[in-house]
Amino acid sequence: MIRSARAASSVIAPVILLALPVVVSAQPAAGTVFVTGSAAAVIEQVATQSGSGFEADRDGGGIVAGGALGLGVHLTPRVSARVEWSGSGSLKRESNSSAIGLPYMTVFGADLTLPAPPIVDQRFSSSRKAQAVFSLLGYHLPAGRATVEVMAGLGFVRQATSSSYEYTSATFGGLVIPPARQETRFVAWGTAAVAGLDVAVSLSRHAALVAGVRAHELGGTLSVRPGLGLRWIF
Repeated sequence: MIRSARAASSVIAPVILLALPVVVSAQPAAGTVFVTGSAAAVIEQVATQSGSGFEADRDGGGIVAGGALGLGVHLTPRVSARVEWSGSGSLKRESNSSAIGLPYMTVFGADLTLPAPPIVDQRFSSSRKAQAVFSLLGYHLPAGRATVEVMAGLGFVRQATSSSYEYTSATFGGLVIPPARQETRFVAWGTAAVAGLDVAVSLSRHAALVAGVRAHELGGTLSVRPGLGLRWIF
C-alpha cells in the first residue's frame, strides 16, 4: 500500500507541476497582447425619413454583413484596453410611390380644368456604408474556460451615403414631361458612446473562440453588431 501511494505520488506530482503554469496562465498578465478578428451582422434601425414630397422610408433599418479587427492589451489581469476597426457592406433601401396631381390649375384668377390629372411615379433609393473605430476599456470575469468581458468606450464613425430621387411618366393630357432625377452624395463623421460584450472560450493557451456584440447610436441610427470570431493571445 505504501509503495503504491509513493508510486502514485511520484506520477501525480510532476503532472501538478506541469499543469500549474497552465492554470496560472489562465489569468493573463499585465502587458499580454491579443488580436481578435470576427465576422458580424450589422443591424441598423434608422429614424423615419421623408424625401421629395412623399414618405421615402417608413423603416430605414436593415441587416448587412460586416466584420471587425481588434488589437488589445491587458492593463491588469482583469482590465484591458483595445482598439477595434469595423466595417460593413452597403445598406440599400428603395421606395416607390405613385401620386395623382390636381385636375385643375388657376390662370389669372380663373380655374382651368386640365384634360387629365398628371400621374407621377416616384422612386427613392439610398445606399449607406459605414466604417468605425472603437476605443474600449474592458473588464474580464473568468468563468472556467470562458471569460465574460464587459466593455464601454468611444466610437468614431464614418458614414458614406448616396441617394437618388426620380419621377417619371408625368402627363398632362398627352403632354409627356421628360423624366427627372436628383442625386446626392455625402460623407459624415461623428462620435458615439459604444457598449460591448464578449464571451471568449479558450481553445488552447493562445487561441480562443469569441462571441460578442457592439452597440452605438449616432444621429438617429441605432447600430447593433453581433459577431463571432477568433482571438490569438501572444
